[in-house]
Amino acid sequence: MYKRKGNKLLYECQEYINDTCDKFKNLADDYLETGVNLRENLLKIKEGKVEEWLQESQKKYTCKACEKPLAVWTTKCHHCGAEIN
Repeated sequence: MYKRKGNKLLYECQEYINDTCDKFKNLADDYLETGVNLRENLLKIKEGKVEEWLQESQKKYTCKACEKPLAVWTTKCHHCGAEIN
């Protein structure tokens, strides 16, 4: 939707800036329940800290047992079955 308004990136959208976008708010609230703060992530990207954000995310969402990627919603690795803390 933000692209239809002439924005290339979400954080350029006036509804996002004003915190009045219900679609983003619903999505962000769902992710926040898993410990993911979408607004903080987008701020890092906006500030040009993409590599930092990617490294943090990779560390956080990699199984310590098998070193394969994890979904944010999971409590158990779907690759090896290890419990996720």
